[in-house]
Amino acid sequence: MSNPFEPINARLTNLEALTLETLQLLRSGKNLAASPGADDPLTPDEAATLFRTSKVSLWSWEKKGIIKGYHLGNKKYFLKNELMAALTKRGGVVSHE
Repeated sequence: MSNPFEPINARLTNLEALTLETLQLLRSGKNLAASPGADDPLTPDEAATLFRTSKVSLWSWEKKGIIKGYHLGNKKYFLKNELMAALTKRGGVVSHE
């Protein structure tokens, strides 16, 4: 008798592989200085480098609603255009309060 969950597991594995491949394609060949309006997903480390701050500040700003983070699986990402918009909206200065 065949396991009824095998087709589901196969589809989930394929979906996970596709998601990882898509993320890899989005991130390949991009750098932080390229086109400030692009929807580049940034890791917390990359976002902290962009803002020249710590990841703790990013979490604080996210909690306050200044920036928005996204989850893909158990990984956290920020969209570059949203980070740049938040920085521009605040006149280039984000409060640490």
